[in-house]
Amino acid sequence: MTKEIPYDKIARYLSGVCSEAEIKELEIWKAETPENKQMFEEMKDTWNHATPPEYEPDVEAALVKTSAKLGEQKAGQSGFSWIKLAAAILIGVGLFGTYKIFIESEKLIEVNTIALVEPVEINLPDGSMVTLNTESVLKYPRKFRQNIRKIVFEGEAYFQIAPDKVKPFLIESNGSTTKVVGTEFNLKSFKGDSEITLNVTEGLVFFNYEEHKEQEIQVAAGEVARINKIENTIQKSESPDRNFIAWRTGILEFRNKTIKDILPEISRFYKTEFECDSNFNKELVSITFNKQTIQEAIEDMELVFGVQIIDKEGKYILKQIE
Repeated sequence: MTKEIPYDKIARYLSGVCSEAEIKELEIWKAETPENKQMFEEMKDTWNHATPPEYEPDVEAALVKTSAKLGEQKAGQSGFSWIKLAAAILIGVGLFGTYKIFIESEKLIEVNTIALVEPVEINLPDGSMVTLNTESVLKYPRKFRQNIRKIVFEGEAYFQIAPDKVKPFLIESNGSTTKVVGTEFNLKSFKGDSEITLNVTEGLVFFNYEEHKEQEIQVAAGEVARINKIENTIQKSESPDRNFIAWRTGILEFRNKTIKDILPEISRFYKTEFECDSNFNKELVSITFNKQTIQEAIEDMELVFGVQIIDKEGKYILKQIE
């Protein structure tokens, strides 16, 4: 009979803080049965797919949280899934402070960046790369099926899809379906938004909405497609504006725009509210932000726009210099 599973040692091993003695004990446990070895490899694979680089968890504190979550339930009890328990360990080990991962079944991984302040990169099983923006959710299988690569997504992400003409890649998001065989694009699809936006940077993407599946459109590099969920419409156009990807590149660029027109984008980019009155709705300005901090951006705006920016209870107000 398999001995009690050493979850605490596995958690410490995956976190890189396991002692030599614990590693030896873990190796002995793995060698006892094929099931033990397979269980360990599955946990390790899940951890490697979800843990950000240079992450240093507080394992001891996390194990206390994990124990509380698990209670007295043992691996042999009816209805128990070790995959779910592995997920509990991964959560307990410290992903609360970074991003959290849940295993909903033995084949599905969920990455949730709701509490994050920076995007994270995720390597999918087929070699595709997803850069997941904050406040987003991605669900994907540990192994894709033989004839299709399918994921579920909500939020915003930049996708770099590994080419495979035999096995298309499908993204389901809030009623929309994005289908590719190998390309790069940015998809913005938040549940509460009235619009789903697709910007293609490389290759060709097929895009449709559940209300009008027969109206699937092809979106090429340099084009943007928008689904209006209220009006149930889908349309595309050329997309010369590269600011859609500023959240990933850190570069925000404006050419010949009014200050009033560009402030909403600056507010979204820095997650801080900027306001001005109608007097700023005439003169055209040009400015580029290249990975500046918010304070550096404010200094640049004051210089380029010829204004004074005042911090009023967390809101930045632009005032003309008299």
